[in-house]
Amino acid sequence: MKKMFLVVVCLFATAHLTQAQVSFGLNASVVYDFLRTADTVDSKSGRMGFGYGLSLDFKKRDDQRAYFATGAYVTSNGGSYTVLSGKDTTVETSVRAQTLQVPLSLKLKTGKVIPKLDKLNFVAQIGVVPGVTVRSRYDREINNVKTVDSEPAKDLTNLLDISLKAGIGLDYELSGGTTAYGGFVYHHGFLPLVNDKAHDVKLKPSNIGLRVGVYF
Repeated sequence: MKKMFLVVVCLFATAHLTQAQVSFGLNASVVYDFLRTADTVDSKSGRMGFGYGLSLDFKKRDDQRAYFATGAYVTSNGGSYTVLSGKDTTVETSVRAQTLQVPLSLKLKTGKVIPKLDKLNFVAQIGVVPGVTVRSRYDREINNVKTVDSEPAKDLTNLLDISLKAGIGLDYELSGGTTAYGGFVYHHGFLPLVNDKAHDVKLKPSNIGLRVGVYF
């Protein structure tokens, strides 16, 4: 939480220096996390997770439809994978991580496209998301016998993360300058989250989620 607070303070300071108009938002997501790519992996599976954070949308004019969107967001990452070690040994590992993200993205709004719903806007967003792994744990079973139970996974996971972000959704203008938002967001990781040197496995993270929020 201290890291998130410092990020938000820096972003507000930047907004003040640039004299931009800023919308402040609170967001929460339900996500499906999964891991990608590894020829040495026999099988993979995903897991449900959760995310939350603060958003800042910057614009120069009231009538502007393009925003620079950033903020501080904590989200889950991870999944499970199985490898064959030798002829008769199956190793199944489940990784759970939390990542602190600072999205750098472009947000576009269509404006009023449905006459009878003049407060409804369609929203699209794309950008890159640098991040760091702030917490990670893992479980492991060998031939269906649990050998590791929720141990720290510092030696199994990488610190740095960067991903592509793409999202679509709707926002609805409420009273007093408040806006409600709902939509889908996809993250496609470029760097491996899992670096299992013992089994020669590197897996990149992705997730897709349903996000809701309120902007002020």
